[in-house]
Amino acid sequence: MLILSDPGDLYRIKEDSIRQLLTQRFMEMMEGVIEDYDPDVNGVFVLIEKGDTVTSIESNSEAWICSSPFNKVRYGEPGFVPAFEVLEEHPSCYEMVFVVGGDYGVILIIPKNEEIDGELIQFCHEYATPAPESLAA
Repeated sequence: MLILSDPGDLYRIKEDSIRQLLTQRFMEMMEGVIEDYDPDVNGVFVLIEKGDTVTSIESNSEAWICSSPFNKVRYGEPGFVPAFEVLEEHPSCYEMVFVVGGDYGVILIIPKNEEIDGELIQFCHEYATPAPESLAA
């Protein structure tokens, strides 16, 4: 996984459409803000990469994907309720937003490709809503 905590990190993203989406997100978060982007206040973006599993993502990102912070029910079991705030489908990726506390959040960017964990892609396919057309990457 690639953790992006500053707009200066965007050069590290190889796929143009995902880089454009995150550029837009950083700009939206900085709109009207005088000081520099503060990841400790605003949060971080986590780009999921080949080899990242749901377990490793949950362990390293403060994002509850297939497990729950409220009970032991997991994705696929009766009574499971996802913990994300928003899960949107874009043409090239999924964008999953978790508000961890206050304004601080963790935003997972999950590329749509065969190298990404199958369970994660299935989860996204099941719960995602289409992104508004004006924001689609």
